[in-house]
Amino acid sequence: MFTNKKTLATVLASTAILTACGSDSNSPIDNGGNGGNGGDLSCKTISIEASSYSTPVYIDLKSATEVGIDDAWHIAVQRSGITLNAGTSSAIVDKRTDLFDADGAPIVQNFEAASADPIAQEQVFSAATSVAAEDYVSTDEIFHYIKSDDFYTAPYQQPSVLNSDNYYIMESNTATSWAKVHASNYDEQTYTLTLDFYVQANESAAFSETPVSWTINTLDHDACFDFDQGIEVSCATTDWDIKAFYLYANHQLTKKLSLNGGASGSEKVRAYGPYKTADFDPASGKPDETNGLSFTYAIDTSGNIFNDYNWYAYDILDAGDHSIWPTFRTYAIDTDNTSTDDEPYKLQILNYYNEQGVSGNLTVRIAPLSATGE
Repeated sequence: MFTNKKTLATVLASTAILTACGSDSNSPIDNGGNGGNGGDLSCKTISIEASSYSTPVYIDLKSATEVGIDDAWHIAVQRSGITLNAGTSSAIVDKRTDLFDADGAPIVQNFEAASADPIAQEQVFSAATSVAAEDYVSTDEIFHYIKSDDFYTAPYQQPSVLNSDNYYIMESNTATSWAKVHASNYDEQTYTLTLDFYVQANESAAFSETPVSWTINTLDHDACFDFDQGIEVSCATTDWDIKAFYLYANHQLTKKLSLNGGASGSEKVRAYGPYKTADFDPASGKPDETNGLSFTYAIDTSGNIFNDYNWYAYDILDAGDHSIWPTFRTYAIDTDNTSTDDEPYKLQILNYYNEQGVSGNLTVRIAPLSATGE
């Protein structure tokens, strides 16, 4: 069993060394990038030094090189985060369901076996060769981090289910207060959802024991809530923390929940969850090294398949070391939404650490989607 980041980094670094994107020089995928595509990139394994907390690294997938922000780039990497340039779209090619159980929890022994078997990961990558057009997600779409289904489910022609044991932690629009939030009621006759916010006000050391509640009752307009004031506020201001609106989809009314930060708002709201208090119940939402929230808070983001299918699993050994384990999932990136001529590229992330165990140093395998290595 891998016990620390240095050991994990060494094993995963060997993955990058041993996987040459095809062992035969005549292969259509070639680590030198000069295999059977008339000199075009066929397959490369590249290192991306993206350890900065403030400055992303921009990558041109066609040349598999780092470029400037004003150049033609397709993905931007900053620490563990990956964003896409406008005009691109993304899809999942291989979900690696073998690494997770039915509840989505990582299977530790399978992660360890995958990390120790670079040839198998190359084979998975080579076998992923096509994606249905309808599976691509455009950067014009917004991925909402907080999902209404985590608070309640209302299946078509079936009784609704309140998931009151699911919690989120939210950071406010000023980033100086926090709230632990869960659903205390859902009325399927009136389509009203009640959220309870246990607020940790500015300068407070812990969440309050008495919540402020917001009963969301809106069918035809956005409704916004500021948990510091404990009131519904105008969405035209910047004071809101969370926004709700009903959407009709799949024969049911479901709430779209937006955070005032990232792709959905101009302020600093971010969140973590869902979680159950039996598994994780911090007294404070203020991020620090002890509660791990500085590593896990997230925002609403533009359309990006990495949001639905993360390229890594976090601290799977529950060792408290904030270790990042790659899922070896294979993704497809269409570099031009407006063209049907350009072939999409596929990528697989092999590592988050360099050989010295320094984080934010990604090893990434890139190839044209149809490349098989045979």
